[in-house]
Amino acid sequence: MASEIDALAAAHAVLLVVPAQGARQAATRLAERLAPRPLIVCAKGIERGSQRFMTEVVAEAAPGWPAAILSGPSFAADVAAGCRPR
Repeated sequence: MASEIDALAAAHAVLLVVPAQGARQAATRLAERLAPRPLIVCAKGIERGSQRFMTEVVAEAAPGWPAAILSGPSFAADVAAGCRPR
């Protein structure tokens, strides 16, 4: 993984596309090897155990890295079943 991270050295921002439960570990590894830059988390959810939102996870794992969330539609069972908002 180190060579993949090193390849990001010239990037202005990083998309973190991992499951929510892997966001802390991935953000920590990035922060250990790269200077801070915007980190755009492409995972929804709350970290199990800490009950933290993804922006809070990034704030703890990669201090000084501005965090944003990029998220699409839900794939929850009720949406897949065709439920509509009232």
